[in-house]
Amino acid sequence: MTTSLLSCEHIFVTYDGVRHALHDVSLEVFGGQVLGLVGPNGAGKSTTLRVLATLQRADKGRVCFEGADAWPRRHAVRERVGFLGDGTAMYPKMEAGRYLEFFGECYGLAPAAARERAAALLDQFGLESKAGAKVATLSKGMRQRLAIARTMVQRPSILLLDEPADGLDPRGRRALRLLLRSLADEG
Repeated sequence: MTTSLLSCEHIFVTYDGVRHALHDVSLEVFGGQVLGLVGPNGAGKSTTLRVLATLQRADKGRVCFEGADAWPRRHAVRERVGFLGDGTAMYPKMEAGRYLEFFGECYGLAPAAARERAAALLDQFGLESKAGAKVATLSKGMRQRLAIARTMVQRPSILLLDEPADGLDPRGRRALRLLLRSLADEG
C-alpha cells in the first residue's frame, strides 16, 4: 500500500474553547492527486489548510507528512509545502521578478539560481513580460498568478492553495486548472 503524502487524523480545532472550527476531520492526499475542499464560508476550509501546512496546531488529532507526525518536524515540512493563504499579502513596491527571487533566496537558493527559478516561474505563469513591473501595478489576476508562482519557488512536494482562483478571469481559471493537473501528473 502506498503511503499518503499528507494526511490528518481526527483533527479538532476551536478558537474559543467551545465552538469547533474543525470537528473530527480526517483525510489523505497521495502524490498526483488534486483535492478540493468545498463548503460555505465559515466551514473550516482555511483552518484545515493552515493545520495541514503546520502553520496552526490542532487542539486534538495529528497531521502526518510522508507517514510521520508533521508537527515535531514542522519547519522541515514547511520547506516541502507550497502554501497560499487566502488574502496573501505581497510587497507592492517590489518588482514581480525580484519578488520570486526574494522567496527563492529565503529558501536557500543562491542569487543566480533564484533568478533562474524566478524567470522559469514567470514564464510558466505567463508573466514573463511583467518581470520588471511593480507588484502594485499588476492586475488582481496577475498578482494571484504571481502569488501561486511564489508557492512553487522551492519545488514543493505538495501545494495547499486557499482560494487559488480568486481574481482570475475564466481564461485564467482554466489555465490554473490545466497547470495544477500538469503538476499533479508529474506527481
